[in-house]
Amino acid sequence: LGLDLAEAGDANLRWLVQEAFAAPLPSSWSEHTDEEGRVYFFNHVSQESSWSHPMDSVFKEVIEIVKAARRGGGGGSGASARAAEAVQAHLEAVHARALEQLEGWSGPYVSEAGQYYYNATRDVSSWDNPVDEWQNELALRQSVLHRCLFSGGFAAGAAAHAGSGD
Repeated sequence: LGLDLAEAGDANLRWLVQEAFAAPLPSSWSEHTDEEGRVYFFNHVSQESSWSHPMDSVFKEVIEIVKAARRGGGGGSGASARAAEAVQAHLEAVHARALEQLEGWSGPYVSEAGQYYYNATRDVSSWDNPVDEWQNELALRQSVLHRCLFSGGFAAGAAAHAGSGD
């Protein structure tokens, strides 16, 4: 994930590693094991498979923002304002990415088996609302960034980074 828990600047993010490890799969993904016993993940909508947990990239992006904010923090209200700007810019960029990925989806439609959603562009349907997956991801990003940068974690992490020469 891009953390070295032995480093002073990263040590207080152990909870984040645990959260990433325990992260649930987004609703469009499922976990499987191949014939050699290796775990992989499959997205039922995009038909994509991956050796990495689909939330790993989310946690890696968030960790990079936290580390950058802590490196450039320096302390004081200016550091907090810069961190807030970085978080806002990140969340807006992810929101734009979500809107792009949600293009073409419509629904819910009613069937005998229940409600479903349809993407005319990809010609796929899903029982799960694709908006929910993006809302969950955005909420996770906002929550983790807030905890790392605005709930006392920023000051501790920035001080540790300054002390480690990072």
